[in-house]
Amino acid sequence: MKVTMQHTVELNEVPLEVDKMMQACATKLKIISNVATTADPMDPEKFAEQVDFIRRKLFDADNQLEECVTIMRGYEQAINQDKKATVATEDLTVEQDLPYEVEK
Repeated sequence: MKVTMQHTVELNEVPLEVDKMMQACATKLKIISNVATTADPMDPEKFAEQVDFIRRKLFDADNQLEECVTIMRGYEQAINQDKKATVATEDLTVEQDLPYEVEK
């Protein structure tokens, strides 16, 4: 049975965490590649088991890659929101520091 786990990291640590996930995925893909290159069709039963293993692991890798994409899209949105909030705060500060009123 598979379960979903969550943990919290600082916003600036997100790319590093995603990089770790990508490295783990790359390792899985290397293992999959090794199994694929050694699969022996001369032993049909073992061959079928190996191909089934490859398919399941590819599905896992695909899910992990999708998770990386989802996380990075969320990261991008968070960064953009932070930039917008910074600009809005700067705009308010500029208006408050003026020695005269600004027509809106």
